[in-house]
Amino acid sequence: MKRRIPVFIMFFVVSCALGFAQVFYLAVVQAQEAFPDQAFQLRHFLKNQYTGAEKIVVCSGNTQVTTLFSLYSQIFSPTSNQTPWEALFEMLEIEAVFPTRKDLAGGVSPMSQSLPAFVKIVATDREESSGLPLYYARNIGKKNVLFVNITEVPSNWYERLRKEVNFLSYDAIVLVVDNPDFRIVPESLRSKTMVIPRKTAIYRVDLEYGLLITEMKIPLEKEVPDSLKTLTEDFSRWTEQAFPIDPEGKCFLYEIPFFSMMGIMMNSLFPMDLAIFCQRSLPLQATPQETISFFEKDVFGTLYLDNASIRKLLERSASALDIVDGEILFRSPADFFSLWGEPYFLDLTKPKGERLILRTFDKSQRIGFFGPRELLEKTVPGIKILDISPLPYVFWAMKYGAVHLDPAWQALTQPYFIDYVIQKGDTLISIANAYGVTVEEIKQYNPGLIDMYLLPGAALKIHLPIGD
Repeated sequence: MKRRIPVFIMFFVVSCALGFAQVFYLAVVQAQEAFPDQAFQLRHFLKNQYTGAEKIVVCSGNTQVTTLFSLYSQIFSPTSNQTPWEALFEMLEIEAVFPTRKDLAGGVSPMSQSLPAFVKIVATDREESSGLPLYYARNIGKKNVLFVNITEVPSNWYERLRKEVNFLSYDAIVLVVDNPDFRIVPESLRSKTMVIPRKTAIYRVDLEYGLLITEMKIPLEKEVPDSLKTLTEDFSRWTEQAFPIDPEGKCFLYEIPFFSMMGIMMNSLFPMDLAIFCQRSLPLQATPQETISFFEKDVFGTLYLDNASIRKLLERSASALDIVDGEILFRSPADFFSLWGEPYFLDLTKPKGERLILRTFDKSQRIGFFGPRELLEKTVPGIKILDISPLPYVFWAMKYGAVHLDPAWQALTQPYFIDYVIQKGDTLISIANAYGVTVEEIKQYNPGLIDMYLLPGAALKIHLPIGD
């Protein structure tokens, strides 16, 4: 009798293993603000399930840096050796990523470089020139499972894959879909196909007698590990922090590091001859969420423009500026464009339409644009809007806006005025001689000025001659 017990136990274990080989848990997680908490809950759930059942964990999208957590993880990460993003991917043992169309349009390279080496990236059903595979195959015991990433419905996924995939050889097909619709599945495959939404969820899938799917409830755990507490606390503090964008409020008239950095990154993203920015009143500082809200309608665009078209855009900006008692006022922010990478000057003493001082371009220039989509499409006919989210570049500029910049990419747009601080011993004649202007010109832009009452430390508006 004693000899039979080990044999019975072994038989039971083998039977359970064979039985559970037909069952697996499919965990789907979306990379978003709740990702840290969801990752811990999924991990806790999966580790406490019966070990005989296999587990598959996939990321269903939002893998580009467009959500607050992703922006924080990849740009403002507190550690250099491993970002929170990478740590959570490894903790969950995510084995495949099904990016959205926007993820792919934003660039596969940055995404793949930020993911652990074991993660497979599956392209969508759309015609993308990403070079990525369109499906992911996985063995579950003796069963074969096929995963397909679908962005839009109706979809041509079946027509695209049937030339290279033998659907009859798979026991189950899993479609990860933005807006699930079972009608995209051919009738011949419906008995073994599950269509799941692009959301965070856990499914129990039983393949023993067909395809049996049960969505599991993800439990909320009260005990959170210290490492996750630290991560969430750091992330929470970051979301409440205000970062400088235009701290001096000079975005219309002077170069500010934020937009200079945007120009540098735009040039590395899509090489261009010039960058034209649609400028409006920027916040002096903003929290990460406020930054997203402010720039969420902005886009990148490209267009070849000749010299006359460039001048027309910038002359409109020059005409939107006025001088009142020596102060420069801006009338219509929606019409203001600035040219970056090449010097040009505005002489506001000249009539509108004649204020722009700019060198002549002898051939068409490839222009990179940045600004609100609606305004660019209205103002720049023929512009090609790029399907790339500018938010990651906005956040990089917000982080590194104070970095030393190449003078060739600094904004040289400015009215032809300077603020001169009066020094002890200065006279109007000495100041005029120093800047090549007349005393009358200084008085013209500084009403009520009297030579004998020059106050050291006070500022004068000096209008410089063109060319100085």
